[in-house]
Formats: sequence, C-alpha cells, structure tokens
Amino acid sequence: MRLLYQYDPSKLSEAEKERFVAALGDGFRSTDSFVQFDGVELPPEVQAGLLKHRAFLDDPAGEDGRGERTKEFWTASHSYAEEKLFQLCPLYFRYPSIREYFLEQKAAYFRHATSDVDSETMEGLKPEVTPGWRDHIYTRALNQTYSKAWYEYHINDQIFYVEQLGLYCLEEGQRGAVYASRVIPAIISFSGLLGRLVEQYYWKFLIERSAIRGEKTSRSAKSGGHVRATILKQEHVGWQSAARAVWQEHPTSPKTTVASIVKKRLKLAQSVKHISRVLTRP
Repeated sequence: MRLLYQYDPSKLSEAEKERFVAALGDGFRSTDSFVQFDGVELPPEVQAGLLKHRAFLDDPAGEDGRGERTKEFWTASHSYAEEKLFQLCPLYFRYPSIREYFLEQKAAYFRHATSDVDSETMEGLKPEVTPGWRDHIYTRALNQTYSKAWYEYHINDQIFYVEQLGLYCLEEGQRGAVYASRVIPAIISFSGLLGRLVEQYYWKFLIERSAIRGEKTSRSAKSGGHVRATILKQEHVGWQSAARAVWQEHPTSPKTTVASIVKKRLKLAQSVKHISRVLTRP
C-alpha cells in the first residue's frame, strides 16, 4: 500500500477525510462519469444541513462565474440526461475506490498495531503462515467498539464476503446458478450491511463531532437562558414588592408613576417603561 502516515484508530485525519469523500464520489452530477470537476456549492435555498454535497456542472469555472452557475442546479438541460441536477440522487458507491480506501486503512492500522514482538514473530514464520498472523493482529481493531478501526475491520469483512460469494458463482458456472436462490440473497445481505457500515462510518467520523458540538451549544444556550430567567424572576419579585408598598401609599397612581418611584427607591438602571411592563397592580 502506498500510504505512510500516523494512524489514529479513533478518528479520521483531514487527509483520510479527503480520501474517503473522494472514494465515495458523492455530488449532484448529470452523468455517471466520475471525472472530478471543480463542483460548485448548492444554491442557498437547498437545506443540506451538515451534508457537504456539491453540484458538478459541465464547466463550473465558466465565464459567468461560480455564483451564476449554481442556478444551473435547477435549470441546466443536458442532451444525455432528461432529469435536472436537483432531481438526481447525490449519493454514490464507487466500489473499486471504496475497496481500495479501506484496504489502505487496513494496512495503515496493521503498521500502527504491529509491535516489535509481532515483527520478530513474523520473521520466524513460514510464508504460508504469515497472512494468518497478520489477520490475528488486525483483530485487535475489534477491541474498541464503534472506533474508526472497528468500523474499518467490519467493512473489510463485508467486502471479503461479497467478493468470495461472487467468485463462487463465477467458478461454479451452471452449478452455481442452481444455488443462486441462496447465494444472491446472501450477496444482497452482505452488500446491504456493507452500505450501512460505510454510511455510519461517514456520519460518525465526518459529521458526528459537529452535530454533538451543535447539540452541546444548544443545551448550553438553553441552560444559560433558564439561569438568566430565574435571576430576572427573583429580581422582579423585589420590584413588585416595592411597587406594592407604593400602591398602598398611593392606590390610584398609574403604573408609570409607581415604576418611577420604584426606580428611584431601588436605584435601578432599567428604564421606567421597562419596569412598568413588569409590574402588576395588586
């Protein structure tokens, strides 16, 4: 494998994120070609949330500018596609690229998890035994459930199962066709699990942290609002108590007059108008 970098079994580096997103090839495009145009941002009225899909146009760097080109998301017409970009599904599953990405991740994890003792052990093994020892080392990825390495292990497992079943059908020929009723459902099941694992991998390691930060910020803001409301409520009780004393002295006084007196007695910074909105005549 060509990649040499410090592997973290718990989170994706920026380089890994770029490779993974490129392997998926997601984005609104009017052709199945995966030529990487410089895609433009989606129109602002498209509420994509934390998703980072882009629109891949014929010539996104054209003379009319990037801002203008986003309009083609709704209106562009192509001779080879009757549907407009907004009608297309932006999710892709580029199997060869995805397979390559996760095999590279497996190799990176192996370098990360291989100790000096492991290396010495493998040097003394027969060539036919070495793959089994490497697989033994890779099972360490399962020690931390839901970690990045854990997902990668299970994804590579599903890729292996799908390919082995596919090879079985090809090698068995006519006999394999007899078992197709059992093999094809198995292939679909493994493929479905593979797709779900890849999608969870996407959400957990590209989006989850941002979502959690947003939720914490929201909870913090709500908590701060509740605390402030409690403090204000206690403060307003003091205003109302002072106002009740004024009304006992001057029962017919309007709220603004009472608020003015309360402001002076309590030395409040708030305006008379603000104080009067809080007061309730007994």
